[in-house]
Amino acid sequence: IDLNVKVLTTGNWPNESRDPSAQNRALSMIDLVAIPPQIKDCMSVYKQYYMTKFTGRQLHWKLNQGQAEVRARIGNNGTKRYEMTVSTYQMCLLMLFNERPKLNYHELLQALNVAEQDLKSHLIPLCQFKILQKNPVGKEFRMDDQFTVNMNYHNNFIRIKVPVMHSKAQKNAEQADLSSKVEDDRKHIIDATIVKVMKS
Repeated sequence: IDLNVKVLTTGNWPNESRDPSAQNRALSMIDLVAIPPQIKDCMSVYKQYYMTKFTGRQLHWKLNQGQAEVRARIGNNGTKRYEMTVSTYQMCLLMLFNERPKLNYHELLQALNVAEQDLKSHLIPLCQFKILQKNPVGKEFRMDDQFTVNMNYHNNFIRIKVPVMHSKAQKNAEQADLSSKVEDDRKHIIDATIVKVMKS
């Protein structure tokens, strides 16, 4: 496993919440999401290294901003290998099938421990790309729907990038929230500039 970490200060993320309680909730999510043990061990090692190098800082993992490269033997009945670039949550979903060949929708929802709409955003592309098979087939999701890995998956390309699907309403809400935060940040900068000019 190769772990590549990009560290930014909170102010560099315009969609980052400034509310400490919201940051604490995001931090607790790390313990609740079914992150593969191998990945958790890497995260723990990096956190120990980071804390010894920088004292007095906090490290918040942004799972929704991450990507993973997953190598899977799922083509030609498990003999052909593909390299898939997926989101962190999609990686967590796929690696659940290393332990069990079949999982239902309710089990995936409990394991990932995110809002149902967020689960669908990551799960639907995996089904659309036919990496996972849904039974019964259909656009609707029920708690007893069964999911399995498609061991006869076929793609002309060895490297595959799986997107994350966002609904139009979700995109609009995120854009409105982002615009609000950017405007708020601009007000602080303008106020600080005015004070600086007045003092000079």
